[in-house]
Amino acid sequence: MPSPLGELGFGKGTLEYWKKAVYRPKHSSGGKRREGESYNARISHAGERREISLGTLCRMAAARRALEIWLSILCHGWEALEEGFRKRLETENGSSEEELVSTTYGEYLAACVDGPGISHLNADDNRRKVLTLASEVAGIPRPTRKASLERKRAWGKKVESLRLVDLSEVDFTNWRNACFESLSKGRKCGAMSSRTSPMSVNALIRSYKSVFNGEHRERLERIPLPDPMPGLKMRLLKEKVARYKRASMATPCLKRRIGSFARIIRNHTSLWFSLSRPGC
Repeated sequence: MPSPLGELGFGKGTLEYWKKAVYRPKHSSGGKRREGESYNARISHAGERREISLGTLCRMAAARRALEIWLSILCHGWEALEEGFRKRLETENGSSEEELVSTTYGEYLAACVDGPGISHLNADDNRRKVLTLASEVAGIPRPTRKASLERKRAWGKKVESLRLVDLSEVDFTNWRNACFESLSKGRKCGAMSSRTSPMSVNALIRSYKSVFNGEHRERLERIPLPDPMPGLKMRLLKEKVARYKRASMATPCLKRRIGSFARIIRNHTSLWFSLSRPGC
């Protein structure tokens, strides 16, 4: 007997349902099977089924958008997909507040760089690290170093188009824990093939927290931001600190070296005396 919750579509009202429902369409190109550039979702309503592009490569963000679209269609019908529908709805309701979900990483980083007293060298470095972190948390594949400039620019645009609310605190925590597990097992972490130590992971986390610290957020108060800002609760990975050996540990080694040196001197001295004897 089917569950009454399933008949009412209660499962579609959860994010977990849409995380499994979204997909990347596949097509053939040049004899190879390739995946689409964004996730899609199939939504049924009033006896009609449509395939809707969600415009993102992040599965979590795609699931959230699919859930929003499904709820809008459920309440307002297919008219909710028409261009300008949301603006008309806000006008009818007398609401003109700007949604927090509109701010993207690219918009915030651009405003952060233009601030007074900001070193462009440090700002560019932090911007690169923040985009790298966001792309890995969102699951956007990063092009290799040998990739063309066009592919690298396309990757940058995709990451910059991510909204600040597309990634949750849980997403950042899961990424951090995955890096910790990989490094603890001696494997490489993330998309960077050279990342084999916690120091490189912590560098990304520190840059992210620096860009979104309270001082910058207050200075950029004109930009709508989620509250709380996701990702700021990430903990740094424990780094191995190189320490000098204590004197007690160095003493046995020092004694062995002194003993070896003394034997060399003794052997050379006995050889010199034997050669300096008369008649030799």
